[in-house]
Amino acid sequence: MDFFKKALKFLLVSEYRIKTKKIQKTKPRKLSKGQMFFKNYWQHITDKQFYEIDSRYLQKTDYSLGGGGNLYAELRHKFKGKTVIPFMDFCVCTVCTLNCKDCTEWIPYLKNKKIFSAKELILQVEKLFKTVDYIHIISPIGGEPFANKDLAPFLDYLQTKVDEGKIGHVRLVTNGTIYPGDETLSKFKHPNFYILISDYKNTLNEAQKQNLQKIKNYLTENKCLFYYNEDFQWIDIGVPELRERTKKETDNTALTCFVQNCSLFAENKLYKCPRAYILHANNCLIPADFEIIDFEKIKTKRELKKAIKKFYSQKSIKACMWCNLPENRKKIPPAIQL
Repeated sequence: MDFFKKALKFLLVSEYRIKTKKIQKTKPRKLSKGQMFFKNYWQHITDKQFYEIDSRYLQKTDYSLGGGGNLYAELRHKFKGKTVIPFMDFCVCTVCTLNCKDCTEWIPYLKNKKIFSAKELILQVEKLFKTVDYIHIISPIGGEPFANKDLAPFLDYLQTKVDEGKIGHVRLVTNGTIYPGDETLSKFKHPNFYILISDYKNTLNEAQKQNLQKIKNYLTENKCLFYYNEDFQWIDIGVPELRERTKKETDNTALTCFVQNCSLFAENKLYKCPRAYILHANNCLIPADFEIIDFEKIKTKRELKKAIKKFYSQKSIKACMWCNLPENRKKIPPAIQL
C-alpha cells in the first residue's frame, strides 16, 4: 500500500519537480513571488489530492471514481496553461442543525445566517467561469448544506459543468441530520459526485440518527460514492478571538493548520480560509487584497492570474491571528454543543 501511495505521488509531482529543478539550483534559499506562487500552487494540489486519495481509495476498496491514474492524468493535462482552481469549498448556506462549539468553519459564531437560492448560487458559478477555466474539486458546504431546500437544482447545474469538463468532481460534506429527499440524493449517482458524512452519533437526537441512517441506506442501495467517518476526533483551533503574536508565530500557525488548503467561495469571493469569511462577515477584520479574490471586481483572466499569484504566495493571513497556536491545539471530542 505504501508503494501504491508513492507511485501515485510520483505521477502528480513529476511535472512539478521538472519545472522547479532550475529554481532549486539557482535560488536555493530565496524565491521570487512568481516562483513562490508556483511552489505553493503545486504543493496545494499535491496536498489536497493526497487527502482525497487517502480518504477515497486507501481507506476503502472502491476504486470506481475514475481510477487513480486517470485522476492524475487529468490534473497534469488540464492544469497546463489553464486558469485553474484546484479546490474550493462552496458556501450554499450558513445555517446548521447543530451548534458545535469547536466548529471548524466557525458557523455558530456568524451573526447573520443565510440560505442562498439555486438562482443566486448558479449566478455565482457563472461569474466564476467568466475568468476560471477549470475547478478540479468544488465542495458544496454549509453550515449544513442539506438545510438548503433549493440544493437539487444547483446540483443539476453543477452536473452540467462536470459534463462540460469545467468541473472535475463535486464533493458535498454533511452531518447527515437532514434527509434531503430522494431527488437530491439521486444526484450522487453521477460518478463524479460523492459525499463525505460526519457521524456525530453521541450528539444527535433519535430523529437525526434516523435521517443519518436513511442517507447511508440510500447511498449504499444506489451505489453512490460516499465516505463515512464514525471514529475520529477534532482539533481545537479555538473560538474566534484575536490573539497577540509575532509574525513568525502567525506564519507557523498557518503552516501547521490542518485546513490550510481549504479555500472557501462565499458570496462571489474566494477566501484563503473559511474562518476569514466569518470574521469578514462579522466585521471583525478586512482581508488584505492578497487574502481574498473578489470575482465582482475580476474582469479578465489576466487579472485573475495576477490575483491568484498573490493569493497562493502568502505564508499567513490576518485570520491566523484568531486561531490557537500549534502548541495549544489538542484533540477533542467532535460536535460538543454550545
